[in-house]
Amino acid sequence: MGGTFGKCYYPKHFSPKKYKDLLKAAGIDKSFTFYDLRHTHTSLLLLDGINLKIVQERLGHASIEMTLDTYSHLLPDI
Repeated sequence: MGGTFGKCYYPKHFSPKKYKDLLKAAGIDKSFTFYDLRHTHTSLLLLDGINLKIVQERLGHASIEMTLDTYSHLLPDI
């Protein structure tokens, strides 16, 4: 398990059991959903000042408005 952190993780190797194993290895409660992980990652990017356009592209949102509608509460300057 220790070799997976910091390396690419291929979707074909992903399963609900593997996800739960990764959560356990990271010390994260098993109730933490994949969506929670995505939302946390996005929040941390924005709070760290990563350009909104880069975040939008990483999330795969069709428009920057979609990203803003969801995460604008994390951007006090907007």
